[in-house]
Amino acid sequence: MPGHESPGGGFWRDPAPGDLRVVVADVHGNHVLLKRLLQAAGALDEAGRRLPGTWAVQLGDLIHGAQDLRPEAPATEEDGPQYTAAAAPARRDTLQSDAGTLRLAFREGWLDGALIGNHELPYLTSRISGAFAGMHRRPDGVPEHPSCQADLAAALRDGFFRPAAAVDGWLLTHAGLSPEHALDGEGRVTDAELAAACAAGAGPAADLICERFLERLTGGREPEGLTDGISPWRQGTWPAGSVFWADAREITAGIARHGPPAAQVAGHTPFANSRVTRIPWPARPGDTGTWLIDLAGIDDGYGACLIKRAGDEDWTPVVVPRPRRPGRILDAAGGRWTKAAGRA
Repeated sequence: MPGHESPGGGFWRDPAPGDLRVVVADVHGNHVLLKRLLQAAGALDEAGRRLPGTWAVQLGDLIHGAQDLRPEAPATEEDGPQYTAAAAPARRDTLQSDAGTLRLAFREGWLDGALIGNHELPYLTSRISGAFAGMHRRPDGVPEHPSCQADLAAALRDGFFRPAAAVDGWLLTHAGLSPEHALDGEGRVTDAELAAACAAGAGPAADLICERFLERLTGGREPEGLTDGISPWRQGTWPAGSVFWADAREITAGIARHGPPAAQVAGHTPFANSRVTRIPWPARPGDTGTWLIDLAGIDDGYGACLIKRAGDEDWTPVVVPRPRRPGRILDAAGGRWTKAAGRA
């Protein structure tokens, strides 16, 4: 997928050899949390400027969307029939916070790239069954937040958003790669191409996931678990969840049965505590384990990231209290930020 050399231009940037590596978990449109994590990791200064010698990416669910703010009762004409008037301000705040977070990450260069999460997926495609169909559109088909839609489309086109990436031998995806995409319950290989890519390392595995996702986007590939699956752990019917939807419990169970497909870092499944989860796998030489780093809470709880200096074998977690998402409105005329009324 495309990329370029410098942060802030809207393209994925790979780390330089000496860069501090920073991998941020789900933030759900909370740009204050994103800023605090990047500052705690040493990637942003106090003024919110990127510091040199750092590489920062985010694991998906950078935005939140409005699927959990959709009551069944009719609403005002402006808001469309799927929302109550009482829910409309909360939805607007969510979408404005999403747009601001995306702009800071993508346009202002806070991040060098981001993974696609299940909350970004419906903006990007309607082909993949795991997308929340229509959650970002009114019944008349008008996008809930056109500028957010446009930024997401541009970010995908430019390669800023990817379904998978690799750094220093670690596979990065939003929800994690289940070993049962390549193996059946008895450990027999069912996807030889994926099994071979994983055996070759995190880079080939990430490349194959990106390749298959792009084929799905263009209609050149039929639905498959790797890109479309939602397992029974998430009320689905596929044997294993996709890299956008896999549940941490199925990742953990799959590793216990078959071993990890690769050393990997994922988010998606929130853990209700202030400590990230690391699954060691000492049985395979050179495999330093699996990190699952999403922590519970959207407007409370904690947020997390991992940091690693070039040459280090493993990651160090950084955890900060999760602030409430502020309602912020972007002044379209002047590009200035102002606090929305009634919000902290």
